[in-house]
Amino acid sequence: MQSAFSGRPGIDSVQDQRAILDKFFKLLSVLRDGALLIGIASVLTAALLISNTLRVAAFNRRRETGVMKLVGASSFSIQLPFLLEGVVSTIIGWGVSVGFLSAFKYLIDTRVSPLLSFTRFFTWTDVWVSSAYLLLIGFVVSSIASIVTLRRHLNV
Repeated sequence: MQSAFSGRPGIDSVQDQRAILDKFFKLLSVLRDGALLIGIASVLTAALLISNTLRVAAFNRRRETGVMKLVGASSFSIQLPFLLEGVVSTIIGWGVSVGFLSAFKYLIDTRVSPLLSFTRFFTWTDVWVSSAYLLLIGFVVSSIASIVTLRRHLNV
């Protein structure tokens, strides 16, 4: 680019900003990768918390589950209350996270967007699509953690 415009009439000098921009894009790449690692760590932490909570709940209800086993209840009917507890917790956590995401979007729209009109920020459609993914991932993580924990702890 510099060689294409250097020496033309009316152009004194051409500065190549590539070195500065390359550093900036590398920084953005590192920040993106760091955010991805934090997200993965958060999902693993959530799975461990769900697993531990269900283990404590199963331990506290061991007499009830023992009676259910004695009267011939199926393993699904024994596990169902614990699975529903995980689903309800997932929905509550999803609601809180969507609330924070919506508040963040509102802040961006009212405070930051007027100051930086040269760039486009995420839209409300992005918020709702992200919230659907949050709910789906929450259900998957909760279900997997619940099933693995309950099979191991309840021996059904």
